[in-house]
Amino acid sequence: NGPEHTIRGQGSIESLTLNNRGTLRAENGTLQFGGGVIIDNTDGRIEIASNGSLGRGSISGGRIHGENGSTIAAYALSDVTVTGTVALSSFIRISGVINNNGTLTFDGRADFSRHFLILANNSATFDGDGQLTMTDGNTQIRGNGFSISTLTNDPDHIIRGQGLIYGVTLYNRGTLRAEGGTLSLSRVALSNDITGRLEVDSGAILQIGSTTVTNGVIAGSGTIDGDISNEGATVSPGFSSGILTIDGQYSHETDANLRIEISGPNEGEFDVLNVIGQIELNGGNFEVALLAEDFLIPENTEFDVAFADSISGSFDTISHYDDGAEISLFSVAVNPQGVITLTALQDIYVRSVSNGDTDFDGDVDGFDFLTYQSNYGQTHESGVRRADFNGDGITNSLDYEIWHANFGTVAGGPVATLSTIPEPSATVLLFPIALALFVRRESH
Repeated sequence: NGPEHTIRGQGSIESLTLNNRGTLRAENGTLQFGGGVIIDNTDGRIEIASNGSLGRGSISGGRIHGENGSTIAAYALSDVTVTGTVALSSFIRISGVINNNGTLTFDGRADFSRHFLILANNSATFDGDGQLTMTDGNTQIRGNGFSISTLTNDPDHIIRGQGLIYGVTLYNRGTLRAEGGTLSLSRVALSNDITGRLEVDSGAILQIGSTTVTNGVIAGSGTIDGDISNEGATVSPGFSSGILTIDGQYSHETDANLRIEISGPNEGEFDVLNVIGQIELNGGNFEVALLAEDFLIPENTEFDVAFADSISGSFDTISHYDDGAEISLFSVAVNPQGVITLTALQDIYVRSVSNGDTDFDGDVDGFDFLTYQSNYGQTHESGVRRADFNGDGITNSLDYEIWHANFGTVAGGPVATLSTIPEPSATVLLFPIALALFVRRESH
């Protein structure tokens, strides 16, 4: 099929190798390939209309574009680029790199009892900024059953939904998200890269067995069913503020990080880690992020941010996400009976932007201008300490205008004398947390 030529419609193509350099379009029904048809699509384009589907055959290379409602059934796909929306039905073998910049879904039609993606040649990679959606509990991604199969989920790509991933080594560099039900990992060797995210949506369950996670992020507001040994990942409950439940044991090792976000002083405005089992703290970091909202945390406000049947050990370090100079604002109490509590040591007024007070001394004056001068023209992560008052990541004349408009005024949120932090006891360990009053705008 030549570069400028189009084959389109419905019907059957049998017993041949099709070198597609033009366009092959399924519309108004099923375009069926039988008798072991192989489609070399390296320089071609395959289109599937909203009322069309492709049946059987093997596609290698090139582009596949699906309109909403299009379907591929019983196909082998290798080294293809996908755009648009395509439903995958029945039994599909994949290999090579699937460059997915659209939406691939397992079709949940009742005429198929199971929907399989099989890693045909021992390995497959999902690349691109698209998503693969597993729409129901019958959908499965499986190894080939004969040797070790490797599935790689590259950065920016999302595998999401419910069903089963079975018998593979899974290198997750993108996002793996349980949503709409239970996503089970069985006989899976999971390796979460530094860019990888393991997420569980509200009401969903991610079943992972006993797993060691060394990199990336574990986040969400649902339930993780299994034991987690955190040896270098960041556990971040919620998407913004939320409750993440681990139905199992949770160990927090030297390179691990627990990140708690706070957007207000009230219940539901801060993260909670709920462990139905034991929390074992073997060092690691505890991180607090004040989200960029305007709110007041009164002195002595307590945040119960983690619950477990019991808690042992302690954190090595306490940190804050902002990169500015820091002031001790909280203590952290680790109670072996099963609660981790943050307590405000003074009134804390959190503002999304500043009115020019870089040193948090309560007024806008010449010292703040000197900070502006020393940072002028610099690009950096937004921070009031670097005179980036509007949070746009650069110190420039716009920040000067904010300083000038507020020169000589009181900065606005109370800056109290720091309270004395109690000594550690046998049952409750208290740590000072260094936090900046002004924080950059956060997002997931």
